[in-house]
Amino acid sequence: MNVTGHEARIIQARQGWTITRDNGATILSRRSPLGERFSVRAEDDETIRRAVRRHAVGFDPASHVRDLIREPRPDWPGHADIGALTADARAIQTMIRRLDHALTTDPTGDERRELRESACAQIADYWRSIARGKAPATTGRETRRAVLDHMADALRGQWKTGRRERARDERLESQSPLPLLKAGEPDRLIEAHEYMLDMLWPDHDTTA
Repeated sequence: MNVTGHEARIIQARQGWTITRDNGATILSRRSPLGERFSVRAEDDETIRRAVRRHAVGFDPASHVRDLIREPRPDWPGHADIGALTADARAIQTMIRRLDHALTTDPTGDERRELRESACAQIADYWRSIARGKAPATTGRETRRAVLDHMADALRGQWKTGRRERARDERLESQSPLPLLKAGEPDRLIEAHEYMLDMLWPDHDTTA
């Protein structure tokens, strides 16, 4: 099997994909928000990281939607309109990109230390706000969502009040585990923190 134990933990426990075997090949699978089962196939002579990278680089949402319409599969979301299919394909693109970066990126490395510490500080600040009675107690996925909202509000607040350092913001953005897609501030800074939180606290049911 061309998946190491470390890779299997990242793929299954941290990113929520399943791993199966088919005629000597390794298959990684995960469902999209609309329910399409998207798979990455790695033959025995190909490393899993190379197969994931190949899909991450080559996946095109528009082509994927066209292929679904031309050759519907049993699991395709046939009830969805073009807009929904396009959004779902973009979610698949994000899903595979996140897996690619999770396999090749170490969020605990020194090169991302400042962003990691900033994200962890936001998590700690959220728990302090609960202890002070300024935020309601939550459980499960609600807690993760509340932390994301708290973090975004805090970063926007720093931006609006001028309590920020542009040089530090640029360093934090450069340490993002994933390429930033948003333009303008403070959206890019918030996106970098959200990506870091995704690496440290994965949500298997969120793909977009």
